Amino acid sequence: MKEDNVTRLAVCPRCGKAYHEPPALSRLDNETLICPDCGTREA
Repeated sequence: MKEDNVTRLAVCPRCGKAYHEPPALSRLDNETLICPDCGTREA
């Protein structure tokens, strides 16, 4: 069986930086997915 290692690249709507880690959920609206760095800053 073939495994596909696909890297997902997303852009954070809060800071505008690209990231490939699992996203964090914004505490401001509990809907928006943001980068882990912004998630840490909001915590």
